[in-house]
Amino acid sequence: MKKSDIFKVFSNEIRIKIFEFLLEGKMCVSGIVNKLNVTQPTVTQHLKILQQAGLIKSEKIGYWMHYSVDESGIAKVKRELEKFVKFLQVKDSKCKIHPSRSPEKSRK
Repeated sequence: MKKSDIFKVFSNEIRIKIFEFLLEGKMCVSGIVNKLNVTQPTVTQHLKILQQAGLIKSEKIGYWMHYSVDESGIAKVKRELEKFVKFLQVKDSKCKIHPSRSPEKSRK
């Protein structure tokens, strides 16, 4: 998964909340709908995006689909984000702000 894909997946507050719920344990769509107070199609759409990203998986239990976190997907995201943080740290150490262009002076 590319870094840009990770940011796209987590660019929506509903998806973030759904993912947080699933980090706590397996849930069915109706359980998520009740917690978020949104429509079933909305939850289903966001679950599809999370699943396509490889972050969650589904399992049919009886009549219901239950969703849970996919540990291998999380590991991939974690590796990509760790690389990104290292990249930012390197860029930050190389970034020098000229005193005449500092944010404090430009606000005056």
